[in-house]
Amino acid sequence: MKKMSKHWIVMVLMCGLSAAAIGICANCLGVFYTPMSNELNVLRGTLANGSTISSFITAIISLFILKLINEKNYKLYLTAGVLLASISTALFSSVNSIGFFYVLNIIRGFGVSAFGAVIYTTIINKWFKQNLGLATSIVMSFAGILGALGAPVFNMVIEMMGWRTGFVIMGVAIFLFCLPAILYRYSIDPQNEGLLPYGETQKVEAVTSVKVNGKFNYFSVSFITVLIFSLTMSTFTGISMHLSGFAESIGLSSSVGAFMISLAMIGNISGKLIVGSLSDRIGWFKSVMIMMSIVVVAAGILLVADNAMMGYAGSLLIGINYSVVTVGLVLITKNIFGSENYTRAYPVISFLSSIGSAMANSLVAYAYDFTGKYNIVFIAVLMISALGYILLITAYKTKGKAN
Repeated sequence: MKKMSKHWIVMVLMCGLSAAAIGICANCLGVFYTPMSNELNVLRGTLANGSTISSFITAIISLFILKLINEKNYKLYLTAGVLLASISTALFSSVNSIGFFYVLNIIRGFGVSAFGAVIYTTIINKWFKQNLGLATSIVMSFAGILGALGAPVFNMVIEMMGWRTGFVIMGVAIFLFCLPAILYRYSIDPQNEGLLPYGETQKVEAVTSVKVNGKFNYFSVSFITVLIFSLTMSTFTGISMHLSGFAESIGLSSSVGAFMISLAMIGNISGKLIVGSLSDRIGWFKSVMIMMSIVVVAAGILLVADNAMMGYAGSLLIGINYSVVTVGLVLITKNIFGSENYTRAYPVISFLSSIGSAMANSLVAYAYDFTGKYNIVFIAVLMISALGYILLITAYKTKGKAN
């Protein structure tokens, strides 16, 4: 029993990485766009391109990160990545030109790749067999928790001390949330410590690398449809960062907008916990389909929203989209391609998801810059969701031919 408790300690450490990599680095950026845009005299879309660049770099490096790390160098990569991400974020405070801002985002992207989703989901998949859905959903939910708490906190900091001070505090926060994972001693794979994955009963040979042997068919129908699903559905994640701007576009205050971001993050948290729990009871396929349907309802509400209450309701529900492209994608990958192929399939799937999210951030911003409204964004959500249903059903029906 004493040994088994370490599995949950490792899960808590991964929660810190998730909180830093996504909760702080991505989900809290929306409140900075308006004050930065006003002071630097640039479009919101131009600023959002910084996040796009950062996400793109992270996605590229994440394709290869599992081939680079092993038990001996993991902590070195982790420490270096955390330092790059936290320092570059703090240096956003000194930005006076968009070019320098982009350079810092490139550095930040390299840093986040060392403690991003590919890393912590791989570790969770190795440490847990039983309650994997629950453990994954808890880890992923911390990205939403930090977004929910961080958005109003950073908005308050910006109002009181300015956006430059806000970025310094953000850099420090990234470092502190990752610090426990740097300091605590644990292996990528529990077998290297003489432990079994949580819920595993049969002893297996210890390994020293996150890589596996064998062949994987990257051109199967199921893999291609999951890739397209990942790319298209992840475009929804760009919406929450712009809810503050959306609120102002329909005549509401920035504080209302910040609260809408918080509600989206609460939906983010709830959705991840719900889909993880549901998957253990009714299966991953039905769980993901339910979450997708909630997002469709949310888009419909926001499309016609003209007051705070409708905005709040739509924001809360639109946050559910994170559950589809985080916990949902992990469950889809694990169940369609199997545990033995997870480290091959997920980095590529995560790459497409990151690209979709990165593009969405800029596209949503430019949609407002050029139309003055966000309606086209919500119409796009409805159309892409219809495609998403078809893709997921196809992947499910062809999963037996994945390899």
